[in-house]
Amino acid sequence: MATATEKAHWVGWYFESKSITTVQRKFRNMFKENPSSRNSILVWHEKFLETGSVLDKERSGGPRRSDETVQGIREAFARSPTQSISRTSRELGVARSTVHDVLRKRLSFHPYKVLLLLALNPGVLNRRFNFAIDMLERADADFLLKIIFIDEATFHLSSTVNS
Repeated sequence: MATATEKAHWVGWYFESKSITTVQRKFRNMFKENPSSRNSILVWHEKFLETGSVLDKERSGGPRRSDETVQGIREAFARSPTQSISRTSRELGVARSTVHDVLRKRLSFHPYKVLLLLALNPGVLNRRFNFAIDMLERADADFLLKIIFIDEATFHLSSTVNS
């Protein structure tokens, strides 16, 4: 990618020589790099003739999120953190993608899943240790074949899981 200075050099040399090959040769000698393509130099020349500059036009980048919108989304999730993005979108009259972008990019909110965690108090640790010792003492080839491992859970219509 050429810098604005390099583009300006190319356009100036092209005005002098009217030869792209001469411009490329001069660039290679001056900067010790491979020059840009013939088409690029012609595009920069045309841009300079039209606008008087080799710089790109400023891009809009799309609409910005107003501080009121961000604050409204923050307050909505402060009131009800489990509320869905779609519901918040409908309540605030803002696009769903806007709510999602604000949550992720501006507020750094990310979804998470609740994990069940067993509290390990000293009594539980002792029972687990004793169980492990007992299993090691019983372990032989036949014993391990008699153990059945399952990964089973009961799901209810109320969205609870008995694990």
